[in-house]
Parts: sequence; C-alpha cells; structure tokens
Amino acid sequence: MSGMSLQFKKVNENPIFQRKECIVKVFHTGKHYGKLEDIKTAICQSFKLKDPKLVVLYGFESKIGGNASEGFCCVYKTMDALKIAEPEYNQIRLGVKDKKKPVSRKQIKTTKNKGLKKFGTHVKKEVAKKRK
Repeated sequence: MSGMSLQFKKVNENPIFQRKECIVKVFHTGKHYGKLEDIKTAICQSFKLKDPKLVVLYGFESKIGGNASEGFCCVYKTMDALKIAEPEYNQIRLGVKDKKKPVSRKQIKTTKNKGLKKFGTHVKKEVAKKRK
C-alpha cells in the first residue's frame, strides 16, 4: 500500500517466548489503514523476515483525525515458538492450525452415557453377589 509508513514506539525482546513485542504506529495519508496483510508485509520487510505468518497483529485502532492508527505486534523467531505462545483461537485465525470439525450434541451425549455404563461394572457384580 503506497502512502503508508511505520513507526515502532516500543520494541521489547522477549527471550522466553522467542519473540519481539512492539507497539506499531501506522501513518496512512488520506486513506483507511487498509488490510492487516499490507501492514504485515511492511513489518516483515523492516524486521527482515521471509514468512509473514510469524507476525501477529492485534488491537489496531484509528486515531482521531484519521491519518494514523496504532496497534500491537508480536514478531516470532520460529513457527514452533508461535504455536507454543499464541492461543488456539488465534492460531486458527492466522491459518497455522486447522479448525476442529464440530461434533453434534447427540453424539457427545451418547459417548458420555456409554462411558458411564462401562464405568463401575465390577462394582455392580459385587453388589449382585452380596444380594444372593
């Protein structure tokens, strides 16, 4: 996106999660800040990354006046570090992890009840022996 420039307010190195955490201010003259993909590619160029999936953006808000927006950014070193640190819902949004296929309510209940019937069968046999 032409007419867009980035400014990093704070850049913190987090060695535990193997990432860089930063507050990003995006200046976009006369336009909406556009797609987050454009911002991701610009951040990849500034941090010299090859894979834009290692960049996680969230919390972007437009500032009053409309020429700038500000948000939070995490830049991971490896994909394994991203999978460990990011929550599951965010990994699904990023396309790193596949969404689970939904299971019907009826199927959940039947598997639960089958498990209850199997549990404690030896106890039922002992009770039946005592009654005789």
